[in-house]
Amino acid sequence: MREIVNSCGSFFVDDSGALLDFKCAEENFYKPLSGPYVRDEKHVMWLTIPEGVTALPAGAFDGYDVFMDVAFPQSLRRIGDESGGALRFCSLRDVELPEKLESLAPGSFLGSSIGLIRLPDGMDVRLIQECIYQFKSYTSHSYLFYPVEKVRDLPPPVHAERELKNECGSFFVDECGCLVRFTCAPENNAADCPAEETKDVYNLRIPEGVMTLPYNAFMGYTVRLLLTLPDSLLILGTGNGCAFQGGTYPEVRIPAGLNILGTFAFGCSRIRELWLPKEVLGWGYARHFKGARIGTLHIPAGLEYDRYLDVLFPSNNVRIDAIARDVEPEQN
Repeated sequence: MREIVNSCGSFFVDDSGALLDFKCAEENFYKPLSGPYVRDEKHVMWLTIPEGVTALPAGAFDGYDVFMDVAFPQSLRRIGDESGGALRFCSLRDVELPEKLESLAPGSFLGSSIGLIRLPDGMDVRLIQECIYQFKSYTSHSYLFYPVEKVRDLPPPVHAERELKNECGSFFVDECGCLVRFTCAPENNAADCPAEETKDVYNLRIPEGVMTLPYNAFMGYTVRLLLTLPDSLLILGTGNGCAFQGGTYPEVRIPAGLNILGTFAFGCSRIRELWLPKEVLGWGYARHFKGARIGTLHIPAGLEYDRYLDVLFPSNNVRIDAIARDVEPEQN
């Protein structure tokens, strides 16, 4: 292992140049101009990856918030690997991909907010065909590619689907775990129509392995008895985010590991009981439940009641019939 140092910090690589670890320089941590400062290991001013780094492994720089630009070295050949993508769920400004990049793993930049993606003159855009499709389909953000004519007529890639089946029906996902379609089991159909056309079901238990629910995945559905979201879910609502908009749902429990809750994800829906994790305060938007009616909202234990409501449900844009404070479990 060797260390490459620049103004951003220390980059530790193996003999081939593959990144093993990164330690941010103290002066590169983002510090607000006013207000209290709490250091966030993933909130940095710059991210300039130095020459000599040849590969970023799966998970490299996931969740980073970079205040200024990201710069990749010309030595970089691979972003992500066979086990997954890199730079997922990030907040970035301009990104210019290196001209000699040989591999961009599916899932790279998944769920990230990026202002502009620059494509070098010598790049074969077929190399990034998969990720361009993901930029447009799997995130809650819009992207601008430059030059745009390189990707304007690029056809979407052909995906191999796999079936995840349970008593509710068949959930078909692509290689990245994004739900492609759902087919209801006949015995789970609560409507007087063919099961493949129904939006009225008794139960909707989304299985583990589903990582992304796209725009309008279950828009307008009525779930009568049970709705379960898997712990594997990372993105709930892509594009405009309206995965469950306008539906009627029983208990809804948002998993703590969720990275993105799309805008209007449950807009104008009716929810009998709603549980949200403490992490919800970091999601930043207050339109996830706009126009919804919630029977009972459960406030997580240990959170400030007023702050929780102000962040998530401001200015009467949602009707809440009752509020329950969850209690911390007793320690044995």
